[in-house]
Amino acid sequence: MSPSGSPDYPTSLLVSEIKYTTVLLKYIPICCWHILIRLVFPYSGMEDDELEQLKRKRFEQMAAKIPPPEGWPVVHLTEYNFNEVTLGRPKVVIDFWAEWCGPCRYFGPIFEEMSIEFPEVQFCKCDTDRNHGIATQLGITSIPRVLYIVNGTAVRLHVGAMSAEKFREELNAVFRSDDAV
Repeated sequence: MSPSGSPDYPTSLLVSEIKYTTVLLKYIPICCWHILIRLVFPYSGMEDDELEQLKRKRFEQMAAKIPPPEGWPVVHLTEYNFNEVTLGRPKVVIDFWAEWCGPCRYFGPIFEEMSIEFPEVQFCKCDTDRNHGIATQLGITSIPRVLYIVNGTAVRLHVGAMSAEKFREELNAVFRSDDAV
């Protein structure tokens, strides 16, 4: 201890010479720790505005590399996410299909194309072979089958493949008409 009552510590101690934090903390008083923290962690002493500017700049750089979304992506439903997706969105349309089904393969690209044209609607696909429990619960006996859901309630059902024009008409009637919620 020095005559003034403060602990003795070397004044010429450099941070680069210190190998362990415990040694460092022994020789530097608590009131000077903020200087050490700035030396060791240069961003920790910044003002909130400076940090926010750096974060915003980095985020913009990262966002510039990602193409903008054109709506919600088509979600592939399983028994694990079915209720969460169908009840979690106000407007949902589901295509029940199977890989071996010819009409399903014809309708698949049309379904995905319309997901871009109707970004306010969540488009979902459910493979009935892989998710037999969902198909059984909903009474899906023939495919392709399109189920339209508004606020968690099934409002329309269509069996069979459709042309793009017919599918667009149905989407407009269900989701963009004056009667639609």
